[in-house]
Amino acid sequence: MGRIRRIVRALFILVAFQSSRFHRRDARLWVFGDQHSFEGNSHYLFLWVAHHQTEIEAVWITADPSVADEIMRAGLRAEVSGTPSARRVLQRAGVYIYNSRVGAIGATASNGALLVNLWHGSGLKKIASHNERNVLHDLRTKGRSKGWRAKYAAIRQATRAVFVSTSPAIAARFSEAYDVPLADCPIVGTPRLDGTVDERMRAWSKAFGNYSEFETARNNNREIYVYMPTFREGQRDFLAEALPDPDQLSAVLQARSAVMFLKLHPKDKLRQALLHSDWGGSNGRILPWPGNAIFYNVLHEIDCLVTDYSSVMFDFIATRSAGLLLYPFDMGRYVDERGFYFPYDESVAGQRVDTFADLCDAIATGRALTEIGPSRLARVRKRVWEGSKLPASEAVCDEIRRRAGLSELQEERRVARVSVLPA
Repeated sequence: MGRIRRIVRALFILVAFQSSRFHRRDARLWVFGDQHSFEGNSHYLFLWVAHHQTEIEAVWITADPSVADEIMRAGLRAEVSGTPSARRVLQRAGVYIYNSRVGAIGATASNGALLVNLWHGSGLKKIASHNERNVLHDLRTKGRSKGWRAKYAAIRQATRAVFVSTSPAIAARFSEAYDVPLADCPIVGTPRLDGTVDERMRAWSKAFGNYSEFETARNNNREIYVYMPTFREGQRDFLAEALPDPDQLSAVLQARSAVMFLKLHPKDKLRQALLHSDWGGSNGRILPWPGNAIFYNVLHEIDCLVTDYSSVMFDFIATRSAGLLLYPFDMGRYVDERGFYFPYDESVAGQRVDTFADLCDAIATGRALTEIGPSRLARVRKRVWEGSKLPASEAVCDEIRRRAGLSELQEERRVARVSVLPA
């Protein structure tokens, strides 16, 4: 019976998806969203459109009523997914804008709309059809059978989006991994960095979070470190290997009048456990990241980012040239789990440490704060950011308007001039 129910549900979704292309779409109604949070690229672009493009109706779609309430209290529009009102909006919307998956808004009603994927990745880790664990890889390798073609028809159609890109190299990666034309991977930049460089955008964004804990730490310490490890498949407990002696690390931080915020991936189940434990060492120098504070709004205020394979390393060097510590302590296992496009050392820039002892020494001696080699920095910036705008939201919005048939530009612009990222 379970298998029959799954088949019936899949058929229902497929029929609903295919029929949604007959809905009357409004090119001036744009839906943005995420299931449970208000952050990411779509967060910043939503705020920019809401404040600068008054002829566009911007609506945030969320499964969390508290997120919708917070957005509406700010005078912006939000809808709770699954409600009749949200369904009507999704059926009329001419543009769907999301961080990585259209399902975060609602794939069933998306056929016929312009899909805009603001993917946050950078091209180090294998994605989509290049990732053996991804459904699109299965589709590419098994899709010749009728069963697979029927099962994933909606998925394939829903991934034929415009992929906003940050450089020719990244555009090529999206084109290959998602099997979309290179022309549908425009190089304009990424809205999430706007929170780092644009004070007005940062103020709009910070109005939705609580940054008091970060500000207290900033005011009471000489240095701020943020450890942002990437997501590990299978939810394995990697922290015991990464930070085996929190007391030792805490003592090193205390000696430097420093704290380290630990920011785990949103999908990592360890996040909640850390919030309810005294894991951070006897001196309390290792702190869980404040839950609703967005990293990009304080990126310019931290002294050192510690990461491993996360694309946040590339976001960091877009505007910073010092204070990046790379800690790929489990690289052999991680490569087996996920896979890289290029050798690690050819793709990154920053101080590398491979063991916990090296990590503690780099912090204790100040090596973690040193400048990145200029030639390596320039090479990695070029690969990831060549052609990007900073801030980027205006350029991204103009590209979407053009593709949605709204090519006329506003007579008045209330946003600062865009500038090219540093070479």
